[in-house]
Amino acid sequence: MVNHSFYVQNPETSEGSYLIDKILAQCNEAIAGGAAFAFMSSGGVNLLIRDSRFLSFLENHDFHLIVGVDAITDDKAVDEVKKVMLIYKNLKVDFFITKNKRSIFHPKFVWFQKEKESVHIVGSGNLTSGGLRWNVEAYSILTDSTNNESSLIEWKKFLDENKNHIYKHDNEKVISALSHNTKLKQALLKLKKGGDKLNEIEKNSLSQLPIEEDLVPPYELKNEILIAEIPRNGDRLQQVNFDKNNFINFFGASDDQGENVYVYFFHITHQGLLQAPEVRPAVVVKSHNFRFELNAVKGMIYPKEGKPIGLYLKVASKSFLYMVYLPTDKDYPKLQKILNDKAGESKSSMRRIVFTAQDILEKIPKSPIWNKYEIT
Repeated sequence: MVNHSFYVQNPETSEGSYLIDKILAQCNEAIAGGAAFAFMSSGGVNLLIRDSRFLSFLENHDFHLIVGVDAITDDKAVDEVKKVMLIYKNLKVDFFITKNKRSIFHPKFVWFQKEKESVHIVGSGNLTSGGLRWNVEAYSILTDSTNNESSLIEWKKFLDENKNHIYKHDNEKVISALSHNTKLKQALLKLKKGGDKLNEIEKNSLSQLPIEEDLVPPYELKNEILIAEIPRNGDRLQQVNFDKNNFINFFGASDDQGENVYVYFFHITHQGLLQAPEVRPAVVVKSHNFRFELNAVKGMIYPKEGKPIGLYLKVASKSFLYMVYLPTDKDYPKLQKILNDKAGESKSSMRRIVFTAQDILEKIPKSPIWNKYEIT
């Protein structure tokens, strides 16, 4: 029997239905897997292949990835995936080059073999940060409970039929295609910044080509932003606690302990540097604590005077840029005044208030949280 589920990934909805979450959810019980994508970017590698759940799968099981090089896939993406391959020998990555110049390699699917079933995830999203999370995409999940080897059989057939099109990363054809895509991306970025010497016809032609920048979605003025005081949980912080309302309604967590929900946090330092994405489970635990472990506060000494303040900017469903302000930080007095004006002063209770980005941008316009960031 084959079960079919259809999803639309949309970062602007409350559910999101992110492709990356559905793929990673299948890693837990899988014993083998593979995938084929038309395009791969460094951001896509870091969101999927470097995720701890995927790396746990790779420790004991094989995964064969085949990627196209007709566009987008560049040197930076391959460099990132090679770093993982050096450590995890069960990961095999090859590249598909068509012989016919009028034809390109364009599939987007993932398969997993389990003990009693096989799972196929097929859709429109590529192995890029946009395809996995930020774009509006559509995909289906098909689970075959009658034959757990159906994916493996079809995969081996595909590999055998196309063995003359599949190459290693150090093949001259692959190196040439990656170099071409890298230079093209640099030219497109230059074009966007207006620093080129192209004529209008060349500009118009180049502007029609695809470009994958791996940007975290930019905020809009209407986006929600939470300002929340961080309570003490020991002399050194280990986590950030929230009230139930914000935990569920702002962050999109679930109170169903059987549900797999994850929230993505991107820490922005006060120097304006984007840190690696933090993927955190977002389910109410049995103790009814509403908390996230966040790298920015881990091991932080709790100040003797004043409470740390967290700033959480929602850029998409279950996706946030965040900063932590201590009493010694530049904009801390302004954030404290915002809370005072809205909720009054308090030394004991934790004040947590949701505003629009426009409201706070006017008060702290030079905060690094408003910058554009690229997932590297």
